[in-house]
Amino acid sequence: MIPVNDAPFNQGNALLTTSEDGAFTFDASDMLDLFGDIDTEQLVVSRIITADGEDGGEIQDNGDGTWTFTPNDDFAGISDLQVIVSDGEFETLLDVPVFVRPVADGAVITTDHEGPLVFSEDSTGHLGLNVGLVDESESLSNLVMTGFPVGFVVTDGEHTIEITREGQYVDITEWDISDLQMTPPQDFAGTFFVTVSATTVDYGDEAEELDDGIIAGDFDLVQGDSIILTAEDLMGIAQNISPEEGDEVQMVHLVDRDQGEIVDNGDGTWTFTPADGFTGEVDFAYVIERDGILHDEQSAFVVHDEVPVENQAPEVESVVTTEVETGNSLHFTDQDMLSNISDAEGDALAIESISLMEGDGLLETLPNGEHQFTPAEGYTGDVQVGFIATDGENRIESSFHVNLVESGDATPASSEQFVLSDDGDLVLTEETLLSELGLSEGDVTDVDASDESGVIMESGEGEWTFWAAPEFDGSLELQVTTQSGDEYTSMT
Repeated sequence: MIPVNDAPFNQGNALLTTSEDGAFTFDASDMLDLFGDIDTEQLVVSRIITADGEDGGEIQDNGDGTWTFTPNDDFAGISDLQVIVSDGEFETLLDVPVFVRPVADGAVITTDHEGPLVFSEDSTGHLGLNVGLVDESESLSNLVMTGFPVGFVVTDGEHTIEITREGQYVDITEWDISDLQMTPPQDFAGTFFVTVSATTVDYGDEAEELDDGIIAGDFDLVQGDSIILTAEDLMGIAQNISPEEGDEVQMVHLVDRDQGEIVDNGDGTWTFTPADGFTGEVDFAYVIERDGILHDEQSAFVVHDEVPVENQAPEVESVVTTEVETGNSLHFTDQDMLSNISDAEGDALAIESISLMEGDGLLETLPNGEHQFTPAEGYTGDVQVGFIATDGENRIESSFHVNLVESGDATPASSEQFVLSDDGDLVLTEETLLSELGLSEGDVTDVDASDESGVIMESGEGEWTFWAAPEFDGSLELQVTTQSGDEYTSMT
């Protein structure tokens, strides 16, 4: 028999994720677990190239085992890389998509005049504005003015608003801004400053490729109905700021005004009414103002048909947070993600796909079905892993957060040895679990063990009992979910 060297093969999939206009670096060896070879384990990444016809960015070999991908200016969408692995004789490749998340660059606002605008008492001033978008893939969703003294009348000849309170915002998104006419109250003389603010949205150069087809939002209503939102509602779903006393919600508006209408009721509430016949997802945006600084937020309504739903969709019970030390990878399974999803009918649930919603790094699905997240080299920001769960008919989106911690700062490992009682069980209290997790406060809301190790059940208030499987012998890993305020954290 003459031995024959078999070529390597790929046995998994991966995706890389970054944000528009941001370069990121990754270690190519992190992808070797996606390849196999029946003859040798000595595989190397020989090169990484952009696929033919791709123009989303450039890949550079840093010469130390790491590679840097840099998206082209203002590109947002999907670019394809090819990772080529060699056993010294044969090569094989794996297509790895790079998701470049869109980032709105904003708008450039200029006036037709230079210097201050001067007009006489009891006359009308004329202001011409120009709004230019930085990125062609962006669109203007909101344009507002503020700073007019009480009593001013502002018009474009078609729309007219009288200023009745200090700090009042004038929505001029759909106005003719080439000739805004400002008429002061009688006998007014003085100086005032007007601020013009623009909000843009960016769904990317290839929006259809980034669309996962999931209709999801924070607020649900039925076609033909309206819904009233309060400032407390909007502060409660804020992602970019933790609301404090004195914060104000401003500039609540629809991204696409053809989908409906949102009205400021003037009492700290807003009413949304969908357009006639419209169903689906309606994106809207707003800002939370604190000490004169505006913090952007975005959410969505979901407008449903009036037709009764026979099979209820799965529901998200909680969004948890886990942690991983910088320089390490996070391993997780489908069951880890499904543990925070429920289904009213008890339908079997499955994970359809995973994605990196926030953060830079490599997300892999390994040959054994497990998943692995590896942060990009030097990345220390926020991380949010998203996934789509399905009951076979309905699909929902959810996610979990990952805290990147410095080496040595992670939750300490178990400091105590636990032994089964004579009855073959182990009783754990909330105090014990919090201590083992290195937490000084919080409430334990759920404790789970793998099927292979045994069964754990809540046996009293703040108490759980574990019964080991007949063949189980060794260390017991528990998945513990804790709650502190509105924040849920899942730790092992």
